[in-house]
Amino acid sequence: IRVHAIDNVDPCSGAAVLSRGIVGDRGGEPVVASPIYKQSFSLLTGRCLDEEGKAVAVYQVRILDGYVQVELP
Repeated sequence: IRVHAIDNVDPCSGAAVLSRGIVGDRGGEPVVASPIYKQSFSLLTGRCLDEEGKAVAVYQVRILDGYVQVELP
């Protein structure tokens, strides 16, 4: 199983909605599409694939003893 953690705030709309986005892939890269304006963000790098200069933070994640652990800054 693959788990990713990114910021929830969509930098294009300013709304905390990425947790409700559609998860998929673009060219083999896992992405989440914002439910507001539909921009896709890489779950690996946080880079917006549709708008230059936009990105979200990406956090390291691991699963340990059935618990998801997210490393925060």
